[in-house]
Amino acid sequence: MAVNTTSTLTANMKLYYDKMLLDNLYPQLRFYQASSKKSLPTREGKSVVWTRYKKMAKGGQLTEGVVPTESMLSSDNISATLKQFGDFVKVSDLLSLTAIDPVIESATKELSEAAALTIDSEIRDVLDANTNVRRVNGKALSAMVATDVLSGAEVRNAVRILKAKDVKPHTGGDFLGIVHPNCSYDLLVKTWRSLSGMIGNKIPRIRWTSLIIEAIPSRAPIADIIRPKLLLGKV
Repeated sequence: MAVNTTSTLTANMKLYYDKMLLDNLYPQLRFYQASSKKSLPTREGKSVVWTRYKKMAKGGQLTEGVVPTESMLSSDNISATLKQFGDFVKVSDLLSLTAIDPVIESATKELSEAAALTIDSEIRDVLDANTNVRRVNGKALSAMVATDVLSGAEVRNAVRILKAKDVKPHTGGDFLGIVHPNCSYDLLVKTWRSLSGMIGNKIPRIRWTSLIIEAIPSRAPIADIIRPKLLLGKV
């Protein structure tokens, strides 16, 4: 006996559209919030220059009645050039009026996320191009192997180097480090193992001598004048 089914009467089948839009997964952006921001006034060109005086040597011993030899000031400039990035989407008035989901609002959200990603990625790329770099175990990038991972000792060593170079802490006496979740995983695993051997199964409270923020990296280009507050090498 023939039976009518949903397969035989497909024209009678309706698609139910759930108006709850599904969200995307976006990276946690950290570089922009750790940078200094400067606005370029209108009609002032597209380049900006900062002046930095070089440190002077220690003063010498004076001799009574003798005018000492004067010292000379020295300075250099650090410059940045404005770059413009952007994107847009076209939405017809008919689509906006007839679509069952808010196309304009969705486009605005996606463009804003892309803009934030672009800015953060550009700042990261500036830092990544820095030649003042220290890597795990002091190795060159080409010589690193899978066992060269971030550890508490490496963090302490980085803090030691920054202090020895007279670098001022970022906030609250702490230095700032931005690391990939894979690196923070290595760091926490090593730290937890060493602590668990001393205190059993109790959960320790850890306060690092440096502030470490997780950041998921991304590749995309920005429009901003960037002067990072602290240039950190790769870890």
